[in-house]
Amino acid sequence: MIVRRKLINFSAKIWRPYARRVFVLLAVLLLCKILRVSERPASLSDELRSRPNGLDDKNERDSEKHGKLKRYGTKFAAKKLEVNNVGGLKNLDKGFNPVADKRFVPDIQYLKPFDDIREKRRSRFHRREEKKYLFPIFLGNQGPNNQLQSFKMSAVISAYRNRALVLTPFFNHFTVDTEDLRLSNETVDIDAVRKLLPVATIEEFSEACGGRVDVLFHGVNMTNNMAWEDYYSTLTYVNDMLRIFTKVTGISLPDMQKEPGRLVHLPDDIPDGYTPFRKVASMPGLFQSKRKCVGLAYPYGLLGRFYYYDYVSVFAKTVLRPKYIRDLAEQIIQETLKNFRYLGIHWRYNDEWRKNWCLMKCERCRKACSGLNATGSDVLVNVIDKLMTRNSLRGVYIATPLPPEDPFLLDLRRQLPTILTSTDILMSGIKDVGVLKNDNYKISMLEQELCKRSTFFLGSSLSSWTDIVLEDRERKDTALIPNIFEDD
Repeated sequence: MIVRRKLINFSAKIWRPYARRVFVLLAVLLLCKILRVSERPASLSDELRSRPNGLDDKNERDSEKHGKLKRYGTKFAAKKLEVNNVGGLKNLDKGFNPVADKRFVPDIQYLKPFDDIREKRRSRFHRREEKKYLFPIFLGNQGPNNQLQSFKMSAVISAYRNRALVLTPFFNHFTVDTEDLRLSNETVDIDAVRKLLPVATIEEFSEACGGRVDVLFHGVNMTNNMAWEDYYSTLTYVNDMLRIFTKVTGISLPDMQKEPGRLVHLPDDIPDGYTPFRKVASMPGLFQSKRKCVGLAYPYGLLGRFYYYDYVSVFAKTVLRPKYIRDLAEQIIQETLKNFRYLGIHWRYNDEWRKNWCLMKCERCRKACSGLNATGSDVLVNVIDKLMTRNSLRGVYIATPLPPEDPFLLDLRRQLPTILTSTDILMSGIKDVGVLKNDNYKISMLEQELCKRSTFFLGSSLSSWTDIVLEDRERKDTALIPNIFEDD
């Protein structure tokens, strides 16, 4: 008994200091684990609440890096970015509701639909080794607004399939080349998009994917009664555009005709008609692949089969024009429009539009063209007067591709001397307007921002330019030409 007691005392004397250290170590490890769990957001909404500005240090560094042109391809590197150094603009971004005039604060409730999409996603999605990518390819047979709609559709697919959206370039009308190339942050506010879903630069994609797309989701298929001749013709055109896109970005893309094994077609049993993507998202094979690096060819072709309009409220808050465009629009509203309530108008109907749409055999086209043929400047002036009276408006801004010397526009300005156009803005003497001179791409974005912020918006039927503004405004306080002529 005595020997046993001595052994116990001897053991306690030796192990007591070590036991304390082990206990302290375990306590520290447990505390670290608790802190790590508490810092890890469970959802996108929690992540935003934990980061008031919606950005962490890494994203801020990535944002600065994105503003400086990196190597996307040999020809691409020659293009210098000018949008981050407009200079002289004050932070006048007071929001996008012309009546409420509140500062832009991302509302968590608008992001809930995207949280629902990704409710099962892993919380460490942002770690590079765990990322999967979607590389959208905007082709040159659409204008910038169709490409922006394709960008939004790609964002929905990326969110559903738990992939980071690669920020591929945009292009001017009907072109895919280095001269008319536009970086993604010349078209949208990347920091705002980051609050919606994970994004990646082309440089990051190239490093993570070895400079190539593994498989290509095909936005065109033989469903919906597409004839073989039409399918093959479309396939050939898209494939030719992919070759140019490879030269522009430096990313190797599959040959759609020679490498059919690297294509993922749309399922043949997709319901006919215009279907919300969320209704068919569970279909096997619909934009699903185990590959890490996938591309999306011709996303614009999807807009005739799927739509994203149930997420318009989300995009209205997070897919924004670059901040320098928003600041400049606010400056014009304050200095040129004198901060009055004003009417924004988009008159799309030039000769090019009429040649494209009035020859088409569709009921909407026939009706729109018939209404326009019966419309003169007197009719439009009468509608403008009524809208201004009903909505207590004091200013008018019209965005139009018509040249200043066009007879219709001259007659309109004769009857409404206070009406403003882009010509007036460029000659207004506002310091920072100079960056837009001779750049229709930027002027168009500025005019869209002005129409977005107008008290009432009168847009053009059968125009994607107008469609984008309607989405920005969530179709509030809007009307369409020529429909409004019938209603009046």
